[in-house]
Amino acid sequence: IREEVRRIRNDAHLSQRELSKEIAQTNSFIQKLETGNIEPSLLEMLAISLTLKTPLDNFLPPKYRSKNQGIDPAKFDELEEKEKKISEAMKILGK
Repeated sequence: IREEVRRIRNDAHLSQRELSKEIAQTNSFIQKLETGNIEPSLLEMLAISLTLKTPLDNFLPPKYRSKNQGIDPAKFDELEEKEKKISEAMKILGK
């Protein structure tokens, strides 16, 4: 997952700091994630996926990805609203 998060984040032209802000995490969290020092929760990966506008399975090695390439890009506005709610919940939980 770590290499894929870094690759997709770089493709989106986001710094670690920018991504961490978007998902209500610390910069240290992204650094540790990208170096393999922590394993993210599904909720954290969902927040990253929505922020980077990429399906969750894109973070898996290619041989494990689904054949269906995920979410219709037209639905990202709806998903961004859900991501905001997830971020708010993560803040409340202290994550």
